Amino acid sequence: MKIVKIFLAIAVIAIIGFFIRKWLVDIDKPPEIPPKFNQSTKNIHNKIISLKQMPANVFCQKFYNDIQYLIIDNYKLGLLGESVNDNKEWKEIFSKNLYSAYAPKFVEQAMFVFSRSEWDYDDLKFIRSEVNALTQSSYLDPSSPVANSFSSISTILAKYDDITGFISTCNGYSYSNFDLNSSFPDVSDKILKSRAYLANNLDNQYVNNCTRLKDGLQKIPKNLFDKHVSYLNGKINNHGGRYAEFNYQSDYSRIIYTPLKNQIDGLDKETYGISVNLFDSGYNSLDNLLSTYNRKATDYFLKILGKIDEINKFISSCNGFSYSNSDLNSSFPDVSDKIQKSREYLTNNLDGLFLNNSARIKDGLKEVPKKLFDKHVSFLKTKINENGGKFTEFKNQSDYSMNIYIPLSNQIKALNNNIYGLSKSVFDIGYISLDNLLKKFNDTANDYYINPRRWIRQNRRDT
Repeated sequence: MKIVKIFLAIAVIAIIGFFIRKWLVDIDKPPEIPPKFNQSTKNIHNKIISLKQMPANVFCQKFYNDIQYLIIDNYKLGLLGESVNDNKEWKEIFSKNLYSAYAPKFVEQAMFVFSRSEWDYDDLKFIRSEVNALTQSSYLDPSSPVANSFSSISTILAKYDDITGFISTCNGYSYSNFDLNSSFPDVSDKILKSRAYLANNLDNQYVNNCTRLKDGLQKIPKNLFDKHVSYLNGKINNHGGRYAEFNYQSDYSRIIYTPLKNQIDGLDKETYGISVNLFDSGYNSLDNLLSTYNRKATDYFLKILGKIDEINKFISSCNGFSYSNSDLNSSFPDVSDKIQKSREYLTNNLDGLFLNNSARIKDGLKEVPKKLFDKHVSFLKTKINENGGKFTEFKNQSDYSMNIYIPLSNQIKALNNNIYGLSKSVFDIGYISLDNLLKKFNDTANDYYINPRRWIRQNRRDT
């Protein structure tokens, strides 16, 4: 019985001891006491306080970086605490406090930039870089007001980039298809979008502060109108001078002038929404340019008509040329100038495609040398026929030969194909016909001089 009491006593003591031990283990530990300040930590602490007091109108990244370097240098030198743990703990405390001081200050300074009308490119570049760096920090609480501010800054920059890109696209817009069937593309969607941005305060209250964007958007309609005018200016210059390709001004007007005029008239002031003066200035510049080309076309076709008349008169004068003085001492006039002129007309492309394509005029000019040659041959035939039979007027054949045959033979021989430029076969036909005709008269003269009386009796019977 005594032994049982002893065991019970031991068990009670053990149970009491267990609960006492459990209470001692589970009791809360006292809060950790931060390391004590020293001269280095006080200096860093004061600088962080100073950072919080920096003005909003100047970025303080350099000051922030300097404090970071100071923390790291003091940590590496073991100046932040008396022990290794204290030194490390102070480094962590200061790094976190520094971030907590700088991040909202940066937000304040960035928002100051966004509140101004002039947004400096370098400021924007810095804000992009810094917000990217700060959002990647391990000290950032994703649910904190600072994190929300970073998101707002990113939204502002994204809208700024969106509008900047739109303005750049509009200002850099170009279209260079100058085919007559092509037209400047419809840019009304771009103009409507630029107006929508302005009407909606650029879709962001801060972006709406940026004068550069508002000015750029306001200029888009005028810039696109200028591009349309520039396109039509190039198109008119490409095609307006093509009048030499056409036979008639009516063809030029139908194929070139009218389509270009219609595109000028197609400019719509309401689409671009610019002032009357600006619109009229662009429209009139195009209309005047096209009118200048049309006047040149008119002058060209009038000149062509004048040239046609000139050439037709020349061909007519050559075709109607005649010379009827059959005296032995007379010679067929020199027509080399006419032949040369006909060749010059052809060689000079007849001063225009229309003339060059006119078969009637070309053929007429090409026939000038042959027709003048035929007239020369006809003149000599007449002369031979009128004078070759005059052998009865001379006492002997030598007199006939000297006064009739030789002069006529010399004139036949004087025919120069270098002047007429005919084919050998064509020239020979004319030349040989004259030579045979004259020889026939000469042979008859020979018969006559052998026995004049008999020849006369014989020819009387024949007649």
